[in-house]
Amino acid sequence: MMDEESKQLVELNGYMQDTRRRVEKLEATCGELSGVAAGTTDCKRRLDKIENAVEEFIDIATSVKLIATEQQHMSEILKKLGDKITNIESVPGKKWDNLWDKVLTIVLAAALGFLLSHVGF
Repeated sequence: MMDEESKQLVELNGYMQDTRRRVEKLEATCGELSGVAAGTTDCKRRLDKIENAVEEFIDIATSVKLIATEQQHMSEILKKLGDKITNIESVPGKKWDNLWDKVLTIVLAAALGFLLSHVGF
């Protein structure tokens, strides 16, 4: 009986050692998994930062696009205003040109009238 009990004890000892090795492997695997979990958490945090940066970049790009559109609109308005100013500036010059034409016409008409009156017509 002792022999059988010794056999069983040896078998149990073998099972216990095998179980200890398996437990150690499981603990190592759990340690690796906790490292992976920590790495995954770090990756998620980094991805969240990147997503926020991309959203901010999209907001900035949209703002720049709006500014460019407004600047183009303002450029068109400034061109129209420039054309109006050019027209307004040319009006006094036209008035002086017209006045000069009228004065010249009056002077020539007076001279022609004077000549015609002396010639006898």
